Amino acid sequence: MAFESRRDVAVRHGPSATTSLRRVAALVFAIVQGLIGLRIVLLLLDARQTNGLVHTIINASQVFVQPFEGILRENVINFNGPALDAAATLALVCWTILEVLVIAALGVFRTQSRPGSQPASLPGPGNAPASETPGPTVNRPDGA
Repeated sequence: MAFESRRDVAVRHGPSATTSLRRVAALVFAIVQGLIGLRIVLLLLDARQTNGLVHTIINASQVFVQPFEGILRENVINFNGPALDAAATLALVCWTILEVLVIAALGVFRTQSRPGSQPASLPGPGNAPASETPGPTVNRPDGA
């Protein structure tokens, strides 16, 4: 008499906690980079800072640009009207590098196997599930 052992396996649907953290981190950095990028573009286009939207974007991005002011000899390069905010450009580069490092650090804690990597335990001949066949079936035209 053969006994079949059944294992109840909990199947999680949805992303893991690490994947969720990586997504949240990517979203936060995207918002920061978007604000800084908008700031750079608006200053290059010589947008009126008296406009409410422009003023809001410049002020909101100032929090992320301020730590980088004073690092370069000139924070703003003027072109007789439009200005390149060098500190904001440096901030954008540094925030991007920080994003890559944070996402990579969170990737260290991933538990899922990557495509092409070996699974933790390879099934042997005795422990393959009954629904799997031992190998590929080949249909030969000669009937062999």
